[in-house]
Amino acid sequence: MRRMRFKEFLTGFLMGALVLSLGWASSLLLSPTVHQQACIENAIAIFSPPAERELVEALGSARESIDAELFEFSSLALKQALVKAAGKGVKVRVLLEPRVDYNIQTASYLKAHGISVKWASREFAYTHSKFAVLDGKKLLVGSINWSRSALTKNREAEVLVESISLAKRFLQVFEDDWKKGSEVTG
Repeated sequence: MRRMRFKEFLTGFLMGALVLSLGWASSLLLSPTVHQQACIENAIAIFSPPAERELVEALGSARESIDAELFEFSSLALKQALVKAAGKGVKVRVLLEPRVDYNIQTASYLKAHGISVKWASREFAYTHSKFAVLDGKKLLVGSINWSRSALTKNREAEVLVESISLAKRFLQVFEDDWKKGSEVTG
């Protein structure tokens, strides 16, 4: 009974995150089968503070790819985790909101370390997403910006889910947003 309630809570949380990440208009366009196919195989709840260690470990678990779409990214530990992953041959791509000042330094840092970085399209008022797809089968999604304050001061929640179907859907959105993004220069 308790496991079923947690599973129902987790499913609701993830679907809420999906709707928020995609925006209300695009969520109305999704067929019900997309939601039905996105079942939960394995999930870990992460809360901040402290969340930095868990996020670094999650990023470190990637073997093939990390595709992250973020509103605010200023955490040095998470930047270093991406650089370390890239150094092990993991393909890393980061899409950042261009109207957040901290992201300018982050984009420069990541780019200087050989990571593919783009600015999110200005098609939306903001790209307020906070997710990363790992190896096309794991998904980090929730309220946590990858910033010092979100990781050390704010009460935030994130879920690491191992679900190929859910990761695939987020990766579809990432790919679409990546195509619309602009190259970071300088």
